[in-house]
Amino acid sequence: MVLAFLSLTTGTAIAGEAGLIGKSGFAGRNVGYLVADLTTGEVLREANTESAFIPASLIKLATGYAALEILGPNHRFATSVYAEPLGRGLRLHLSGGGDPVLVQEDLAVLSERLAANIGAIRIEQFSYDEDAVPFATAVDPGDDVANSYNPPVSALSVNFNRQWLKWQRPAEHFAMIAGLVPDLGQAVAGVAAQAPPDGRPVQILPSDELGRTVYLIGPRQPSKGQRRVAVRKPALRTALMLRDFAAKAGLALPLPVAGARPAGSQPVATVLSRPMDEIAEALFKYSNNLSAELTGMAAAARLLERPVPIRESAAAIKNWLSGPGKISMKATTHWLNLSGLSGASLMSPGELIALLQKASLRPYNGRPFLELLSTPRWAKRQPELALRAKSGTMSYSRGLAGVMRNVGGRQVLFVLMHTDFAARERFERHPQRFSNAVRRRAGRWLGRARSLERQLLLHWHETL
Repeated sequence: MVLAFLSLTTGTAIAGEAGLIGKSGFAGRNVGYLVADLTTGEVLREANTESAFIPASLIKLATGYAALEILGPNHRFATSVYAEPLGRGLRLHLSGGGDPVLVQEDLAVLSERLAANIGAIRIEQFSYDEDAVPFATAVDPGDDVANSYNPPVSALSVNFNRQWLKWQRPAEHFAMIAGLVPDLGQAVAGVAAQAPPDGRPVQILPSDELGRTVYLIGPRQPSKGQRRVAVRKPALRTALMLRDFAAKAGLALPLPVAGARPAGSQPVATVLSRPMDEIAEALFKYSNNLSAELTGMAAAARLLERPVPIRESAAAIKNWLSGPGKISMKATTHWLNLSGLSGASLMSPGELIALLQKASLRPYNGRPFLELLSTPRWAKRQPELALRAKSGTMSYSRGLAGVMRNVGGRQVLFVLMHTDFAARERFERHPQRFSNAVRRRAGRWLGRARSLERQLLLHWHETL
């Protein structure tokens, strides 16, 4: 049962928050918050609670909660290799199950199990598929698709679909050398002849004549550096990585080719993910966008009994959350995806506090939902706050939501959201929005927003 909110905010309290916001140089209309007693639901502080803000990664709270409820805290994702007789040997097939936290160590284990089960049988063909989840070229196609926070979404993804692009200019010949780590042959790297008009430090070009993705660093980058970039062909890269691990385990696999899983094939090796409650905890702590999309899409597929693309999955989760007996959401509340990587997604502090209150009543494997949240680094230096929270960050938008303790020991839920829509619009229209200079300006805004955020939290700790 969700407790009704009883507003008891005083004029003096409101003046305190307004003073802090005014001193920060931000406009009051751009900041919204709601603080409520965890036990009674009594509203202790509030401002612009029904106004829409860009939630950014705060949407992951909804995604994680929905996945825990729909899939269950013990749900695990499977990545399997199947086999069928072919000629004098076998055809092996790698099938992705949409594991949101698959890493290379899992592929090493999978290859060892595969080698142990296959033995000395010759492998005639090696294929793979990513059919369990509708493929997306990026979480947000309107953002920088080279950046590692905006990778493709695939049912067969490893290391969160990111890798290192490294470059250096050796003193002996001064020619810039660029390369990818790990180098699996599915992509090549080089230096662009000129910087792109939009200021991207790294460009991704169409595939070369061999079908490889081409990454080009800008000519104005430092003479030595590295940057994480999004992998553009994640299923192929995962299959190639499994092939490398299999070779180390003594099993030779042909080069992989895309294809459907053979109808009569049988599983010969499988790795399972961590349980859903641990996946949600990591999602709230590390805020990985790919993990959020794959987790939410799996929950939506369970609801709809079929896999659907990102936007349809987001709509399904939102509809489920706003169903009877759950959370009241306005028609203007809008999600483009399940990770929050979109300046067009909107949500209000009132809706988020209702979500936290609903979730706070639910334990998962004996752990309350709020214990799945983590303590920000700065708050670890102030243990008296007992702060657990999830943050959301985009250019000109910042939010924090969670639970904290006041000086008297009372636990309170809080949601703090801050969006400068005018600055965000200018940022999105800037002809060089992806350049380091434009990003640094947005970073300075975020630094000020974080400072105000901490001042408000400490004010609530001392005055509630």
